[in-house]
Formats: sequence, structure tokens, C-alpha cells
Amino acid sequence: MQKFFVIVLFSLLPAGAVIAEELKIPLASQGDPAVKVPGKGMTKAKVESTYGAPEQKYPAVGEPPISRWQYANYTVIFEYNHVVHTVQRHQKRNPTPES
Repeated sequence: MQKFFVIVLFSLLPAGAVIAEELKIPLASQGDPAVKVPGKGMTKAKVESTYGAPEQKYPAVGEPPISRWQYANYTVIFEYNHVVHTVQRHQKRNPTPES
């Protein structure tokens, strides 16, 4: 009987009771295209020889093992020994002067 009242109660709520906001970010504004970053498929050895040592290396977790290396302006994500994605850090376009 209690389930019946719950179902009736929710069926009486107006469809507009749920409000969501969508945030759209144009692809061109997600990073500086002039910044050279490691490409998909590069090995860890090639990334390190080309871009230098990362600021920090995070150990692999999960299965398949996913690890990441943190550089100053981007993060490189590896699956096993190969790059699967590179994410640029957000850079403010108009930084405010420090007081």
C-alpha cells in the first residue's frame, strides 16, 4: 500500500520540477593549440625523451593499468606503456594582477 502512495505522489509532480543546466565549451577554447603535447600511441620512453621528465608520475591503477604523468601545462594518461590521452591544464586568458 505504501508503494502505491509513493507512485501516486511522484506521478502528480509536474514534469518541470526537475531543472538542469547545460554547459557548452567550444573545442577551440579547451587548450592552446600551440602547445605541443604527446600524441596518442607514444610510448613512455618516447614521451620522456621528447618532452623531458614529468613533474610527477602517478602509479598505475585498475585493469587495464592506467597511469598518468603530470607536466607543467598538461597531463599525459597512459594505458600500459602507451599514451591514450593528453589533457591540457586550464590557463586563465586574462589573469588578474596580484595585489
